[in-house]
Amino acid sequence: MKKSRFETAVEHHQAGRRAEAEAIYRKVLTHEPNHADALHLLGVLAAQTFRFDDAAELIGKACALRPNVATYRRHLGNALSDKKDFRGAADAYRQAVRLMPTCYVSHDGLGAALREIGELDEAIACHRRSLEINPNNVVAHLNLGLTLGKKGRLQEAIASYRQAIAIAPNTVDAHWNLSQLLLLLGDYEQGWREYEWRWQRKNFPTMWRALPQPRWTGQDLAGKTLLVHTEQGYGDAIQFVRYVPMLAARSARVVVLCQPRMARLLQSVDGIHQIVPGIESPSELPPFDFHCPMMSLPFLFGTRLDSVPANIPYLKPNPSLVQHWRAKVNAGCLTTCPRKVNAPKVGLVWAGNSDHINDTHRSATLQHLAPLASTGATFYSLQKGPAASQAAAPPQGMELIDLTEGLGDFADTAALVSCLDLVITVDTAVAHLAGALGVPAWVLIARGEHDWRWMLDREDTPWYPTLRLFRQNTPGQWARVIERVAGTLANLQGTRLAA
Repeated sequence: MKKSRFETAVEHHQAGRRAEAEAIYRKVLTHEPNHADALHLLGVLAAQTFRFDDAAELIGKACALRPNVATYRRHLGNALSDKKDFRGAADAYRQAVRLMPTCYVSHDGLGAALREIGELDEAIACHRRSLEINPNNVVAHLNLGLTLGKKGRLQEAIASYRQAIAIAPNTVDAHWNLSQLLLLLGDYEQGWREYEWRWQRKNFPTMWRALPQPRWTGQDLAGKTLLVHTEQGYGDAIQFVRYVPMLAARSARVVVLCQPRMARLLQSVDGIHQIVPGIESPSELPPFDFHCPMMSLPFLFGTRLDSVPANIPYLKPNPSLVQHWRAKVNAGCLTTCPRKVNAPKVGLVWAGNSDHINDTHRSATLQHLAPLASTGATFYSLQKGPAASQAAAPPQGMELIDLTEGLGDFADTAALVSCLDLVITVDTAVAHLAGALGVPAWVLIARGEHDWRWMLDREDTPWYPTLRLFRQNTPGQWARVIERVAGTLANLQGTRLAA
């Protein structure tokens, strides 16, 4: 019996021949515009090729034609989730659950959408219902762990990730999520080991996972050259370059491959023989015997909570740059607010990298910092990126000096920071920079951010003795934490502030 056009399209689709399948689905719809299955599967194909708006539109049309098909509703929920319309996704998943109560995937999808809109208790119930139907659903264990973690039930979240690993030992996201919570809770022994699973994650931001030379895993380094390559963000490079002197102490010749904006700054680190600022190809690297990603060093050195290397400062600003920036700092004060020439000089950073996955939670605005205006300090903007434009209109009464136009790289920023008495910043690379320089800094921590390096409920951090943490009491609410910061700043005396 001859196959229909639609059946041929499905065959291509199932075989992964998406272009052929799409062309035939569209031919089907040219002749039968209300062919619900063709609309549905064309929408699924659109989602598979990351055209989420098209996917939601096409599957939505299929749902309008056949409103009682549970699979359509579930796939509509998927498409709406992909385009970040989580409320719409939750509605679609609810319909899917109503139409097919035994579909564990729909229950889990509903829970994931509810988590994104903050309905955590109902989300947990949905994930648990999914697992009642299918206890071996690894995705539901992962989603339950994420939701429990967001709720603050961290030990239960850890149990969920461990259950996912018990079912499928190579579940990368379970190992990665587990590492974050173990490190957050200070279990560094297990946490660093699980953190090594990051290399298996899709699209993990790092350089050249496969190099011809072997990875360093603790071999004798005497007389050997070790390439240490930075990974992830600027703050991560600043935090973990502290391990380089420990490598040099093992008689290693250490070459550091880093982001270009970090190169001049890292020249001040003891034990670095050569710095290679970002290159295009591994063939451009100098000769080396072993290589090691920088954030694997705490695992390889067996770092525990009580053995964090904190020989501060391990970064040192260039003296000529310090002289240059001190002149600018003093001139800025004399020009803008001469009566406050002896007031504390405080640097401000109110927003992080807008591309960061958690930026909407961790970043504030300059207006949020308005209560600081009454403290009598002189403020200097250290803000870079899109949020820097806010410095042009500071809160009423705040005298804000903006010198950031002259900041070319982190060496400049380090020199400017070293000329200040205090830095007040959200969780950004500047917090790490101040800490590594030994400059007092107060870090504004968002509630529920759960960045492992700041741990839980602490005002200090073993990584940076000169940092003090000010934490939100309520997610998304900066007012109370800024009031506490302002009160603390107002009560301090003198021009050199203690952390």
